[in-house]
Amino acid sequence: MAKFDFGWIKPLIKRAMKTKNLTPNDLYPPADCMKAENCGAQFAKAWNKQRWDFMKKGQDELPSVMPTIFKAFNKDAKWFLYLTPIYFASSIIAPICIQFLIRVIQANKPDANGVQPVVNDFFYSSIFGYILSGIVLVVQVLYAWLDTILTTYGFRIATQGFQALQDVLYLKMMKIKANNT
Repeated sequence: MAKFDFGWIKPLIKRAMKTKNLTPNDLYPPADCMKAENCGAQFAKAWNKQRWDFMKKGQDELPSVMPTIFKAFNKDAKWFLYLTPIYFASSIIAPICIQFLIRVIQANKPDANGVQPVVNDFFYSSIFGYILSGIVLVVQVLYAWLDTILTTYGFRIATQGFQALQDVLYLKMMKIKANNT
């Protein structure tokens, strides 16, 4: 769970606050799935597969980079795509529930003489207000959790794509250098 809520970075932040100086040796080594050579190999495999598909269709064009990155790292992209609608739904449901909650609070407000009104409609009752408060709490917690997870997946896909392109460019530069010598 610490992987998704950035809990893994807390010891690093504490060390930085204490020493006021971080070196590359203080950083955690990247996971294998985040290393440039592994990302480059995954990207090259997806690129070559798409290129081969184009050639079989008789099309002499290169694949687009962004769709290739999503295809190369689709394990993460699938989760990203599955959770996005739930994320947006939770961002819409909470404000609607809050508006209903405001109506409940205003309906149960004592009048100028301090007399509490008798509410016969369930949707204006205190019980409904408590239910709405629970729903708002759950939806807001879900929203915050999904925001963290989707941000993590987004950064992961972007980092993997960047590492893949960096590795491909490095290999191309090495090939050019070898041809020029």
